[in-house]
Amino acid sequence: MTRAEYCQIKRRNNQSGFAGVCRYAYLDIRDKRTVGRGYWLAFWTLASGKSKRIKFSISRFGERGAFKRAMRARKEAMATLDGQWVNSVGLWHWLRTHSKN
Repeated sequence: MTRAEYCQIKRRNNQSGFAGVCRYAYLDIRDKRTVGRGYWLAFWTLASGKSKRIKFSISRFGERGAFKRAMRARKEAMATLDGQWVNSVGLWHWLRTHSKN
């Protein structure tokens, strides 16, 4: 299985309908006022194992616009992924040290 194929697996707890895209909302308290803030997030794992995420503000782009931007960012990120998916840390280290680079 390639890394891009693994990242496209939709998990059971997915509510957006698209793997790697979720809605994030929270309450922000400033100057004794509570303000609701919301974002659509696109996230993925880089080849190095680190996570990358990009958020799009609902107040700035609107609900639909932020969602579309998050989906586009995720799709573009998936196009750049290559290589095999290795979910074992020991195997990942072995492959890294024994690759012919």
